[in-house]
This record gives sequence, C-alpha cells and structure tokens, in this order.
Amino acid sequence: MGLVELNLDANASYGTLPGLAEEALRLTRFGLNPSSIHRGGQGARALIEEARDSVAAAIGATSGVRIVFTSGATEANNMALMLPYWEALRGDSRQIHLLTTALEHPSVMEPARRLERLGVALSLARPQPMSALSSADVCQCLSPQTRLVSVMAANNETGEVFPVTEVASRARQAVPTVLVHTDAVQAFGKVPLAWDALAVDMLSISGHKIGALSGVGALVVRKENLAEAFLLGGPQEMHLRAGTENLIGIVSFGLAAQALVGEMAKRCDLMRRAVSVVRQVLTQELPNIEFNADNRERLPNTLSLRIPGLHADDLVAALDLEGIFVSSGAACASGKPEPSHVLLAMGMTAQAAKETLRISVRGDLGEDDARLAAQKVCSVVKRRPGGGAA
Repeated sequence: MGLVELNLDANASYGTLPGLAEEALRLTRFGLNPSSIHRGGQGARALIEEARDSVAAAIGATSGVRIVFTSGATEANNMALMLPYWEALRGDSRQIHLLTTALEHPSVMEPARRLERLGVALSLARPQPMSALSSADVCQCLSPQTRLVSVMAANNETGEVFPVTEVASRARQAVPTVLVHTDAVQAFGKVPLAWDALAVDMLSISGHKIGALSGVGALVVRKENLAEAFLLGGPQEMHLRAGTENLIGIVSFGLAAQALVGEMAKRCDLMRRAVSVVRQVLTQELPNIEFNADNRERLPNTLSLRIPGLHADDLVAALDLEGIFVSSGAACASGKPEPSHVLLAMGMTAQAAKETLRISVRGDLGEDDARLAAQKVCSVVKRRPGGGAA
C-alpha cells in the first residue's frame, strides 16, 4: 500500500476540483482566440462571458461591476494598488497617500513599497499587540490625501477575518473620495462574499484557491472606477488588461465558481468539522501547543499553531515524508529565513513566529483523514526533542 498523501495546505492551493480540468479542456478543445471574429473565436468569447457571469454570481455581484480576468490574484492586487496612482504620479506624488495594513500578502505589500519609493506617502496600520485588527486601527491612519485603503478580507496565514465593510464605511465618512480595495483571495470560497454588503470599490480573487486551474484570477471593479488600462496593447478585458485571454483557465474559473455557488454551505461545514477534529487531536496529544489568533473570527478551514521549541520549517519537512502537506506561512514566502512579517506585526517574537505552523484544509477532507493527519503531526512532533513536553 502506497503512502497516503493529504493536502493540509489548501490556503496555498486548493487543488483542482475532480473532473474540472477535463471539462474545461473539452469546452475549449480548439483553443481559439476569443478576439477572432470568426464563429470559433466568438464561441470562445461566449465561454469567457459565461465564466464572467459565474464569477459574478459567486460573489453576489448582480450589476454595476466589471470583472477583469487576470493571470492571478498577484496581478489583480498589483492592478488595484497601482491604477489609482498612475494619473496622480504625473503630478506631485507627495500630495497623495496610500493606507494598507502590515498584515497584507506580499502582492499588496510590495507594490505599496514601490509606490512609496515613487513618492507616495504610505501608512501601514497594525493591530494592538496580540489583538484582532479593528477598523479603528486602520482608520486612525487616514489623511485627507488618502486615495486608496487596502485591507484583506481574511489573512492567509492565521485565517483571521478582518472588518472590511466597517473599514470601508468609516473611511468614506472621513474621506468621501477614497477608494477601498480588499484582497479577498483567502475569504473566497470559505466565507460568504456579498459584493454590495462589502461596500468596496475593488476586490481581488484567485481561481486556484477555489478549485480552478492555476494561472487565473480576477479584479472586480465598480464600473465608474479605473478607466485607464493596466496592460497596454489590445482591447481585451474591457480595455483594462491587454493580451489574449487564458481561455482554459478562465473557463475553469467559471466552472469552479459554479460549483462553489451550489455547495458553499456544505463545503464550509466540512471544513469546520475537519478543523475541529484536527484541533481536538492536537490538543489532546500535545499539551504545550498554542493556537494563534484564537477566539477571533477566522476562516473555517485554517489553524495557525505553535509548538514551542520546534522550528516549523523542520516540521513541514518531516511531515512531507509522512505524506502530510502543511506550511509554515504563505507559500510565496516559503524558504525565506526571515520570520513571517504577518506574525511579527501581530506582536509575536521572531522565535515564536518561526515556530508557527499553518494547517488549512479542503472542503472534501473527511473526518477520518483529518484525524489521521493530526495523528501524524503528533507522531512527528513527539519524535523530536522536547516535542512532547507538557
């Protein structure tokens, strides 16, 4: 009998839904250019528009939005941060301000730092040490020159859900012309996202986080915003993003979004059950375990935990040999010697951050598999010096 492999790193990539890749390939079998005016090209165009409608339905966006397909959430986040500042950068960039948080994904943090190097004033809101991020933490950093506020909907490392709607409301009360963006990549498919209720101007999502193929994402934009193109060279994506569309990727995104609409409640319930089993086993077997961002609103599929004295990267490698895939933070930061900037911004010490492990499950992980995975975690921990200490 071969090694059983279980994905407890679903926040890095959910994995393609069963049968989805084959169906996407069947639908796009000719791989024609959606910009071609012949019947085949127009058939490809129709598939893209169907996918656009499916993604809109999955976030409850019925009208008044543009869904711009991108190569992924990284591009969508870059687009959201850079576009509001391009016109302003032609003038005096010192007169404009960007507000985001110190807990964001690098695809928000790095474009924010680039804008800062170009002269944009940048503020990074932080929570009180070891406390939940509040709208007050964010909005106290506003200024009359704030053009954009970007706050993620849920953190990719801890699973903590952030008060985006409240931030949007308070920010607009203080600065009526401000734009609000949310990186909703981790929230999408794990908590209900209702576009109108969120009250944001831009929202980033990714296909492979909900079961689509990798290499496709979207920026959802209110129609009255962002008239200038991010990529130049063609009229694609409503003149906002030039380049031949990733047809099979976009179709797979639409199929995954359709599946999500039909099974969202069931998927989240299964996630919650699997995480409960994992937590119960770990708590029983490892008395010195600590859970990060505990007693806060969190994604149903995510646990951020620390076992004092054990380096998380070592546990990731040891568990890999057991067929259990977990992570020590964001996948894009894997292999870096520095501790997580998110955990440091929360108030954790560098040592504690390096001891933090992330477990994130799919919506089809059964309770038996969850228990098996947790038992393997315990076994690996107990084999390491100090791992079973009370």
